Amino acid sequence: MTAPATQGPVARIVVQTRAGLVDEAGNRVRALLFVDAEVPADPEARLPVIGSFPLYREELRSDYLAVGDATYRLRRADNARRTAGMKPPEPRPLPCDVVARHEFVRYNDDVLWPPTGCTDDPDLAVAVYGDRAPRIQGAGRRSFDLSVVAETVAQVRAEARAHLIRRPEGLYYQAPVPMIRIVNDYDGEDRFGYDVVEMATTDELTFSIDRSREASEFARRLAGGRPQHAFEGVTLTEPGLLPQRDDLVGLVSTIGPLLARLRIFDPLTVERETLLAWHDASNAAFIASSLGRPGAERVLAGLGHLIGHLREIDAIVGFAPHFRKRISQIAARIDLEASLTPSAAPAEPRP
Repeated sequence: MTAPATQGPVARIVVQTRAGLVDEAGNRVRALLFVDAEVPADPEARLPVIGSFPLYREELRSDYLAVGDATYRLRRADNARRTAGMKPPEPRPLPCDVVARHEFVRYNDDVLWPPTGCTDDPDLAVAVYGDRAPRIQGAGRRSFDLSVVAETVAQVRAEARAHLIRRPEGLYYQAPVPMIRIVNDYDGEDRFGYDVVEMATTDELTFSIDRSREASEFARRLAGGRPQHAFEGVTLTEPGLLPQRDDLVGLVSTIGPLLARLRIFDPLTVERETLLAWHDASNAAFIASSLGRPGAERVLAGLGHLIGHLREIDAIVGFAPHFRKRISQIAARIDLEASLTPSAAPAEPRP
C-alpha cells in the first residue's frame, strides 16, 4: 500500500517496543525501549474519512481515513490508556504521544517478535530521543552496551513514518478496511448476528463492508430461511474511496484449496467434470489472481460441483457433525454467490 507523503506537516511521537541488552557479566536482559519518531500530520483534518465502523460490536466507533490506496484507523482510546501507564526515561513525553509498536505493525508484512533468550526486567528502560545518546534507567550498578539498539531505532522510526498519521482527534495507524462477519448469536441455532472485523482474507462467513444486503441475506439462509435482523451500524462518508475488493476472488482463493484437500476419490476413475473442478479448486488462488473475476467465476462453478460430490460421500460414510456444518455453510455461500453471478464459462482453456 502507498505510504503517506512525508513532505509537509509532521508530528513527534514516541514508540514503545522491546530490546535485548547484555550486561558486563554476559546476562541477556529484555528491556523496554522508547524511540521518538516523526510521522506525517494532518493538523487541519483535510484527509477524507471513508466512514465509521463499530469494530466487534464496540460502542466506540473507529473512523477510517483514505490516503492514496491505503487506509488508516483511529487508535482506540483504551490503547492510549494502556500506554499512558508506561514510564519512559526523562524527558517524558505526553502519555497520548506514546504508542506501542505492536499496535501499528500487526497489520503489515513485518512480523514483530520480542527478543528471545532474555530475562525480563520490568524496571529497565532505554530511551532514544533525536540524535542524543541513549538514556537508561533502572540499570542500578550494571552497565550495558546501548549501541546495539541503533538498528532497532532506525527500523522503528521508518515503520512509524510509513504507518502512522497524527490528526487533531488522535493517532491513526494503517489497517485494512474491516469486513462483516456472520456470527451465531447463541440465542439458538437459528439466530445470527454480525461482527465488524479486520481481516485480510475472505471466507464463507465474511463480506466486504459495502455488502450489508448480501450479508443479511446470507444470515437468513443460514437460519433456514427464517427472518434475521438486518446488518446495520456502518456509516460510509465517502463510499467511493473504499478500496476495491472482490469478495468472489477472495472467497474462492480461501475455500478452493480447503475443498481440494478433501479429495475423496480416485483421479483415475472419477468423471472428468469432478476432476476438472478439483483441479481448479487446488489452483484457485492462482486462477483468481491471474484471471480475475472470470477465473473466480469458473472456480465457483466447480466448487458447487465438489460440494455435491462431498454430500454424496457424506450420505455413505457419515461426516462428523461439526464438519458437516462447515460444509453446509460453505455450500450456502457458494449458492448465494452463484445466484448473484452470471453463468460462468471457463475463462481460459484449462491445461
